[in-house]
Amino acid sequence: MAKDIRLPSDARFSCQSCGRCCQGWTITVDQQTVERLREHDWGCDPFERTRAAADGYRIKMIDGRCFFLQDDLRCRIHGELGYDAKPAGCKSFPLRVTEFDGATFGRLSYYCPTVSNGKGKPLRDQLRWVRAVAKSAGEIRRSRELTLDGERKLDKRAAGSALSTLESLLGDRNLRLVDRLAAAAGFLRALHQSEDDPIDARLVQQTAGRSFDTLKALGHQDAKASHAGPLFALYLGQDSDPSKLSRAARFFSVRAANWGLIALRSRFIGTAARWSTLRKIQLAPEASDAMLTQYLQNKLTTRRIVANDATLQSGFNQLVAAYAIAIVLARLAAHAAGRSQTDDQDLRRGIEGADLLVLEHSAIDQGRVAGLLRETLLANNRLFAAIAARLALVD
Repeated sequence: MAKDIRLPSDARFSCQSCGRCCQGWTITVDQQTVERLREHDWGCDPFERTRAAADGYRIKMIDGRCFFLQDDLRCRIHGELGYDAKPAGCKSFPLRVTEFDGATFGRLSYYCPTVSNGKGKPLRDQLRWVRAVAKSAGEIRRSRELTLDGERKLDKRAAGSALSTLESLLGDRNLRLVDRLAAAAGFLRALHQSEDDPIDARLVQQTAGRSFDTLKALGHQDAKASHAGPLFALYLGQDSDPSKLSRAARFFSVRAANWGLIALRSRFIGTAARWSTLRKIQLAPEASDAMLTQYLQNKLTTRRIVANDATLQSGFNQLVAAYAIAIVLARLAAHAAGRSQTDDQDLRRGIEGADLLVLEHSAIDQGRVAGLLRETLLANNRLFAAIAARLALVD
């Protein structure tokens, strides 16, 4: 781990004891922690094995809440054994860390309402906690070199140049975010169309030098809205009651909603609506662009997109997926309030849900088939075009 940790300048967090971090997602724990906590009498075993690893465990959830979360929204472990006894993931929330190219990056999960609202103490003033989390995070660096698509390597300068290009394309707030994302998608598609292997900095810079309109057009090319359906089903399928439906049933229930057969249901937002209704709900133009831009840039500059050995294409597509899920959830929130246009609070809830379901707390990794499907979907360099068409974001 690098000595210095790079943090977003606007990152803020102070725990408000709202209990959000103890609900709605799977809290994994290692075997050593399980054995230590099992020495205490909790009345019954609070842990169960996961499918992801032979020695992996998770805390049992009761009606979507952590076993240890009490009615007063306080942690039972904290109350009976003290803060230090809590699992590492609980003590680190909402901080996440990634190491890339010799640097350590810290970021915050927007699933935490304090983070999404920009409230609390600046993260740069909490370096002792940040360093402690980074030290206990285990292996946070990539195990292999960054590639464009799993095969074609990018040399070190090319990787840095490609990431800088994506930052530049997404950072121009004088342009609509959907157009900026299209240009970023077009930039990666142009790299795919070249035959160079490995990809060097010269090719990256040459591709980045194309006009914005050319890249944008390439990003929208060959748009097929139907190709976005499986991605929505995969991620939004998590947003239902797992005790009532199997993972496969949740996937196909969202597919049925995409086809207009049933309403799309969201446990996180607490409502349901037909897909045709959601497509008609407008995004507040300036506010939505500003909030979503800040969110996506945060994940890009903190190198979330290259964490967990993601390729450059799949990492970018994770941003695209988070963008799409945030919009769907924001529209659901507006629908629940009886509005035809989203407001700031709708967007915040959408972004919180995107970090829950896509970027920071996704349960997809716990299923082998779901994990393989995700890898396949995120490898598609036409994914943005499909999503933009499916969400009616293109004029």
